[in-house]
Amino acid sequence: MESIVTSGDISSAVVDFSLLSLFLRADLVVKSVIIILMAASIYSWAVIVEKLVKMKKLKQLENEFDEIFWSGNSFEDLFETFNYNQN
Repeated sequence: MESIVTSGDISSAVVDFSLLSLFLRADLVVKSVIIILMAASIYSWAVIVEKLVKMKKLKQLENEFDEIFWSGNSFEDLFETFNYNQN
């Protein structure tokens, strides 16, 4: 009743578990979900990088404003400087 497994039987039963082979052997639904998740991940990282770039630019603008604000000029000069830059 019990079968004896030899080392030759084990070596012939080795299955490739690489990501590519698992993807290629997967069902259409699984492939679709994987592709959708990868696209969502790429989009998320793009948004993260965009926000980091914007935050860096805002930090630079904040530092420029602080430097001008604390320079000791009058508020009229400060208003004219920033009103001129907006137009």
